[in-house]
Amino acid sequence: MKEFNLYIVDTNEYEIEELIKVFNLNEDDLLNVEKYKREVTKKEKLLSNYFKNSIIKEYSVNEYKKPVSDNIYFNISHSHGLVCMITGDIEIGIDIEERRDVDINSFYKYFSNDEKTFVKDYEGFFKVWTRKEALLKCVGTGLVNELNKINTLSENNTILYKNEVYRFGNLNYKNAIISVCARTEEEFILKIIKK
Repeated sequence: MKEFNLYIVDTNEYEIEELIKVFNLNEDDLLNVEKYKREVTKKEKLLSNYFKNSIIKEYSVNEYKKPVSDNIYFNISHSHGLVCMITGDIEIGIDIEERRDVDINSFYKYFSNDEKTFVKDYEGFFKVWTRKEALLKCVGTGLVNELNKINTLSENNTILYKNEVYRFGNLNYKNAIISVCARTEEEFILKIIKK
């Protein structure tokens, strides 16, 4: 069974000055987030940069603007102050979304028929939506056309996409749902590391 490290920080628990001290951030880190207007966005970007610079250390950005490393597979996501990063030895993607009111009907055009049947409430919606995003982040392309042709639901949590097998896992954290997607048939566990 595979094991992936899942780092999680709730930036809502910190003021920006506390984040800088607790995570030993420097002035350059702070300058890089000044362009963002909302404080929650600044804190999310600070933590994303911290994860990349302190845990990954060496990375570049691919043609789809996804950060990649030659040493380790990783992916980062954030939502409403929650920031998470997953690392592992195979291609992996993660998405986190805080549960909130959304107009589910406006998203049906992105769902497969199975997903439309499954999505009856916010819980179902966020499970499907985060799985789609985690898959596309794992593949490295970001959102693509014809999302409705991708069915992220199956009995064994695996799907075939572009001739590769991908496995999903879901986790509830505070008021959010996290989906992980890895390019593997093998089951995996998440080792949660709260920072």
